[in-house]
Amino acid sequence: PKVVVLELRPPDCTATKPATNWNSTAFDAVTADFMQAVCGPLALEGQCEHSVAIQLATSPSWVWVNGTDPDTLPDDPWTPVGHGVGTYNAGTALKDESCKPMAEYFARVVSHYTAGGHHDSCGHWHPSGFHYNWSIVSFFNENEHAIGGERYTRCWDQLRPLLEKISPQTRLEGPETGGGIPASYKDFIDP
Repeated sequence: PKVVVLELRPPDCTATKPATNWNSTAFDAVTADFMQAVCGPLALEGQCEHSVAIQLATSPSWVWVNGTDPDTLPDDPWTPVGHGVGTYNAGTALKDESCKPMAEYFARVVSHYTAGGHHDSCGHWHPSGFHYNWSIVSFFNENEHAIGGERYTRCWDQLRPLLEKISPQTRLEGPETGGGIPASYKDFIDP
């Protein structure tokens, strides 16, 4: 989580003070290495001969009721943390079932890597210098947090318009499930 969740704590900004809860140092380095390997030396400027699909699977625990306390995470960001009850993916109910805070978090992540930076939840700009060309972005992975089809669809519908404003060339992909699409996802595939 300390590598892939860029806001381990809820936004702490005010109208006059930018947020200090963002830490993308480790993920910036991994993403830069990956993008350069796949796209070449001009990846940072958005040039790439290949399509790039990025999965932003892990959502911040602060959007979940009974989510994991970040103070319980290992000091070393590269120490693996398991999945399931009692690990970082704790919680099965969103604090805001509209899914707006989670969608806004994922939009900040996409903006950070594709639009040269992101605005925190109070509107302050945080530059990154990244202009990567992400063809596809997916979020969640195999029903994490027992998100189910109805909630997944609600989150998708919150994220899609934000993503279209930030990076119109990027498409959302999903849902990602193991062993086929469960019946709970019928509402997602029903236009």
